[in-house]
Amino acid sequence: ISTIGLETFAAFVSATVVAPVVATVDVAVVENAAGRNTLQQSILRSMNSIVFSPGMYARSFEFRWISGIYLSTYAANNLVELFCGLKGTSTVLPKLIFVTLANMLTTMWKDAAFAPRFGGKIGETVGIPTHIVWTFRNVLTMAAAFEVPALLAARLRKAGFSGGVSTNLSQFLSPILGQLVLTPIHLLGLDLFNFPKANWLERAQRIKGLYKYNTLVRMVRMGGAYGIGGVTNNFLRRNLIAKTHTSGK
Repeated sequence: ISTIGLETFAAFVSATVVAPVVATVDVAVVENAAGRNTLQQSILRSMNSIVFSPGMYARSFEFRWISGIYLSTYAANNLVELFCGLKGTSTVLPKLIFVTLANMLTTMWKDAAFAPRFGGKIGETVGIPTHIVWTFRNVLTMAAAFEVPALLAARLRKAGFSGGVSTNLSQFLSPILGQLVLTPIHLLGLDLFNFPKANWLERAQRIKGLYKYNTLVRMVRMGGAYGIGGVTNNFLRRNLIAKTHTSGK
């Protein structure tokens, strides 16, 4: 039970660390895609709130949503690692199922809440086409965040990098570089919601115009969520659980 508690605590701390970065970018991308704000103006507004009103920001709609999403995601990842480690089985399939499910469900709920709230369409419901696009995005995101890093780390170790450097570098790079493919998919989902009657040429032109800078800020987002957050989570798990096992001997 104590080990489960530590795994959950590591997930909670990691989620709290990354939530401000992720929430800031998510709000900015939604507002920008709807034509309500520039990325810069939205990000500066959020940063002002984080720095000068941290208590109020911690109670904000966006912070509570994002911290909840990554608490569930990291907790699912950690518990899969724990129980598979105890049984001596592979984590690949259990992670793909449980971590993807935890992240996908909470992220879909969040996106369905963020799109109308920050896109200027409060009261409207996100349609099935957008949900289908975002479901596909989430599956690819989970692969880039949890499975690709392990494969990349193995290749880096074979190339001569140390174990620690390989793990941390792959944790940072995989989800970040994945945004080159994932950002237009995310923007397509928003465009389907914001402009339901647009034709595909119009959508392609809008997404092309939004692609460059939205990809950059979403790279920052993913660097926080699965780079900084993932490294923090792994660091806490290694040190807290190792110290607990050592003190218990």
